Amino acid sequence: MSPYTSFAILTFVAFIWGSTFVFVNLIVQEVPPVLGAFLRFLIASLLFGAILFFSKEGRTVLKKEDLARIIILGISGVFIYNYFFFWGLKITTPINGSLIIAANPAATALLSALYLKEKITLNQYAGILISFFGVGLVITRGSFAVVAALNFNPGDLMILVCMLSWAVFAIVGKEVMLRLSPLEATTYATLAGTIMFLPFVAWPLREEGLSSISLNTWAALLYMGIIGSVTAFLLFYKALRYTTASQAAIFVNMVPLFTMIISVFMGQPVFALQVVGGALIVFGVAITTNILFHDRKIPGREAPGEPAG
Repeated sequence: MSPYTSFAILTFVAFIWGSTFVFVNLIVQEVPPVLGAFLRFLIASLLFGAILFFSKEGRTVLKKEDLARIIILGISGVFIYNYFFFWGLKITTPINGSLIIAANPAATALLSALYLKEKITLNQYAGILISFFGVGLVITRGSFAVVAALNFNPGDLMILVCMLSWAVFAIVGKEVMLRLSPLEATTYATLAGTIMFLPFVAWPLREEGLSSISLNTWAALLYMGIIGSVTAFLLFYKALRYTTASQAAIFVNMVPLFTMIISVFMGQPVFALQVVGGALIVFGVAITTNILFHDRKIPGREAPGEPAG
């Protein structure tokens, strides 16, 4: 695969992930958020499981420590992330959600320093602060009165929880992938997280059922499960084999841009403060991941998946 082909694939993946914020916002207008999150990953689990079964990667014998870490991945990256992702996007806008999530690499770098004792340079600390300042602008809407009165949009705070939970997912994922392939780790984590949703969807399923879900919403759920989860994951890792991690990160940072474009196309307004906050977040991430300073080689194995929605 040529570099231009891999860049085109990464651009398409960023578009897919950007679209997930808009699709979830549409889904939760009709379906209870927890039910929508469960159905998304039920679809993804079945498809991931089938792919793993027929691939050559699902051959690692799991140990007890693997199971414990897979459960943590399922809790942080699937259950907590998507529980708050669907609820958050019911309250806040897709644009705000994508901008807040975009600061995840900075949060991951900070938690990696605290948990994994990874060294952070002065430039990276500056990038983390710039990214978090951009998130602060988005959440507070640039108003000190919002901070003084603690009058935050609950949806923005829920997306903030998503960002932090994915940082935990990425850190634990680094340990898991010392033994498991990305496909194995993601499949097992998706299955574990889907099972965790079961106690929370019993009541919505009893009250709402599935027959009341419209065809348009089913189409959106299938898109989220098949395209937004499985297809994007497979394409991302295929392209990552032919480029560097830092180059791939540049394309991941395009997610908020695509969310904005799609949202505008669907009639959602974009405010100047969102543009400024988003620019600060992306600039801070670029510094934190060393994109502006040097190009890193691809590690043997990356964390399972990227924060995308």
